[in-house]
Amino acid sequence: MTISFYDTSMVPIKQALTSLANIVRKGEEHANGANLLTASLHDDMKPLSFQICLVVTLAEKLVARATEIAIPDSVMELASFAEAQALIERGLKAVEGADKTTIDNNAEKVVEVGMGPGVNFPMRVDNYAHAFTIPNIYFHVVTAYAILRKEGVPLGKIDYLGTWMGPYLPQKE
Repeated sequence: MTISFYDTSMVPIKQALTSLANIVRKGEEHANGANLLTASLHDDMKPLSFQICLVVTLAEKLVARATEIAIPDSVMELASFAEAQALIERGLKAVEGADKTTIDNNAEKVVEVGMGPGVNFPMRVDNYAHAFTIPNIYFHVVTAYAILRKEGVPLGKIDYLGTWMGPYLPQKE
């Protein structure tokens, strides 16, 4: 079996976005839902809305770099859960719309990666995906999960892992 760059990048990112959509939906349904987008784990940490925005931004930037399209404008503020879900859907559409052959063919392409104001360097797309984008996406999805748990949303580990594990679990008849 051959595993491609697309399989090791776009597939897990789609799963992470789907997981994020599921846990955010549970947050929206919670009695304290109206206050959750501004909640954070600690005073010096970014709120739930930022976690959601950054996951989508990271996914869209990787798709853009791997397919040689313009990087979309980032959304960094959300006023509602409807906006949050629409943004996650936008990220999913970007990932699902990415051409597998193009992604695979551009794995070793060198792109300019920004790591803060005035800090740019060349990096292969596959290295950018596996050393920066995917770990950051997982971090921010888990942080969103942790914020919601801290705020009393009844989430369990399966709410996070279910997207990845679901196809391998026994199905109810």
